[in-house]
Amino acid sequence: MSRHMFLYSVLLLLYVLSVCSGGTAVHAEEGNTPQKAQLPETVDLFVAGQTFVAKLGTGQFRDSFVLPSLASAGGVLVALAEGTI
Repeated sequence: MSRHMFLYSVLLLLYVLSVCSGGTAVHAEEGNTPQKAQLPETVDLFVAGQTFVAKLGTGQFRDSFVLPSLASAGGVLVALAEGTI
C-alpha cells in the first residue's frame, strides 16, 4: 500500500470516528429535574370591544383588530395592530 493511500485511510478512519462518537447523549442527574414544568400563561392582547386604545390624549375601544403582531427590539417586546372602530 502506498503512503498516500495509507494516510487517506487513516484520515478517513479518524473522520468517521469523530462523527460517530461526537453525537453521544448526555444523561441528566435525577436530583436536578424539576417537579413541574412551568408553562407560560396566555394573554389576550387585542380583544374586540374590550381593548382601550389611547391616541394623543383621547382614547376609545376598538371593534376589531387587523394584523396583530409582536416585535422584539433590544429586550423590549412591543405589540402592534391596526384597529377599526
